[in-house]
Amino acid sequence: MLRSIRYKSGAIHISSRLLYSHLPDDINLGALQHRLSYDELRDCWKRMQTCIASNVKTQKWLLGLFGVLFLIMLIMLLLKVNMNVVGLFWAFSFIICVIGMIINTIQMNKKLNHLIEKENHTIWNTRGLLWKYSVKAKRRKGKHSYLKLKVLKSAMSYNAPGQPFQGTLSNPYMQQPVNYIQQVELSKYSSYKL
Repeated sequence: MLRSIRYKSGAIHISSRLLYSHLPDDINLGALQHRLSYDELRDCWKRMQTCIASNVKTQKWLLGLFGVLFLIMLIMLLLKVNMNVVGLFWAFSFIICVIGMIINTIQMNKKLNHLIEKENHTIWNTRGLLWKYSVKAKRRKGKHSYLKLKVLKSAMSYNAPGQPFQGTLSNPYMQQPVNYIQQVELSKYSSYKL
């Protein structure tokens, strides 16, 4: 079974199957150099879920229809209806459901790619991040689709003026250490009178 979340250098791979549920709370954003907060990631996730919500409902409806048609075929077999009629009914219903699922999946992928492209251009590229939706074929496991959020190569090599790059960006809210030795030396002279 494919893991839901995988980490690589400067990237997070999230299985697209998670789009049908809530985003896990234990995502390590350190892999992205802390370029976004969990709240921002969750908001983006909700926008993706909203974008494909109608397609997810259609997919569930088509699967339900396929189940109902299968039950009707079983009832027809139990009632000993002519096998030609059962065969035609089964072939017709199977073809309709499969074509509907394929069309729905293509539309869902197009919607998701369009949203990702739009958000990359308006939001994520300015932060040095890039979303990508991919479908990979793996031997013996079939096709797996995933969402990849990664740090852009140009942002990975960026060094702030006067700071050596160490693989992660410093936290802007962290206070710089104070050199107490200088303060102690100055306090020695404060007791002297001129």
